Amino acid sequence: MLGFLIFVSEFVGLNFAVNYYIYRRLCFFFKVKRRWFHYILLFVLSSSYVAASVIELIFSNMPSNILQGVTALWMGIGLLLFSYLLVYELLKMIFRPPRRATGVAILALTAVTSVYAMINARVIRVSTVEIKAPVDIKIVQLSDIHLGSTETNLLRRAVKRTNELEADVVVITGDLFDPRGVLEPEAISSLNELRTPVFFVMGNHERYMGADRVTELLAKTKVRVLRNETVVFKEIEIIGVDDTASEEALAEKLSKLEINKSGYSVLMHHRPIGIEAVSNAGIDLMVCGHTHNGQIIPFNYIVGLFFGHMKGLYRYGDFHLYVSTGTGTWGPRMRLGSKSEIVLFKLGG
Repeated sequence: MLGFLIFVSEFVGLNFAVNYYIYRRLCFFFKVKRRWFHYILLFVLSSSYVAASVIELIFSNMPSNILQGVTALWMGIGLLLFSYLLVYELLKMIFRPPRRATGVAILALTAVTSVYAMINARVIRVSTVEIKAPVDIKIVQLSDIHLGSTETNLLRRAVKRTNELEADVVVITGDLFDPRGVLEPEAISSLNELRTPVFFVMGNHERYMGADRVTELLAKTKVRVLRNETVVFKEIEIIGVDDTASEEALAEKLSKLEINKSGYSVLMHHRPIGIEAVSNAGIDLMVCGHTHNGQIIPFNYIVGLFFGHMKGLYRYGDFHLYVSTGTGTWGPRMRLGSKSEIVLFKLGG
């Protein structure tokens, strides 16, 4: 509990610093006099996302959902505005642009970019990945849908698009859910419309929500949850391991599984970590998500500090790793410099 309170305090503090900087710069551009009550409004704005998340968790109705969505949207817009202001700080070292015109230009750029980012987040693209393999099979990967942060209609659209790809099997690599409010079985009923077998592994947000609750919800669907276990499907072995942030923990879990090294195997794990351990375990393809490719520029640079593998296909000899940018979004329903994707793997000769 103490750790959680520290995290919330740090989050609100950082948010306040960003909002304060934005406020100071806008006052400078438009010659607005600073007032004492502005600081109260800044604190309310900075803590609004946390407050809205708590309200939605308690009440879980349409007004609380709208409030949470609006506060999340401001986080995304604020990040873009903050980024443009940092660019201004660099440019003013070279020349002195006029105050008001600069302020108007930055606000206009932020508005246009934000609208584009919101539209871009709703567009689900299909990424086709061809990998040479001794098997002939098509796999669709969905990842990071974040039901709760995203609307249930996104899942329906993803299911419809997945069916159009006519794959042999669907794998969902975690963060299907987001622990916000009360999620009813009806929200995931569209999963039963998938025309192929479906396998799922836990992501970090499933851990926050509670693995038992997730398993209970998915038991009402055709989705099979793999929790540190293997299953043979047609010509391949599919391995599902619960999300872990530790490479050592992942290696330990893999060591307890009986993996057929003579056949072709696919590992489902939420985070792109432990590449060496996975390869040494005799696994041929590892499919992950989690990073969102940063979701919104320039956040990708920050995420890149923690993950060496951010998006797309990586090859190490005969071993392949694919990191999905995610089918949905977390927090603000915005994407800039990243895409919402469904991945179609074509394995064959």
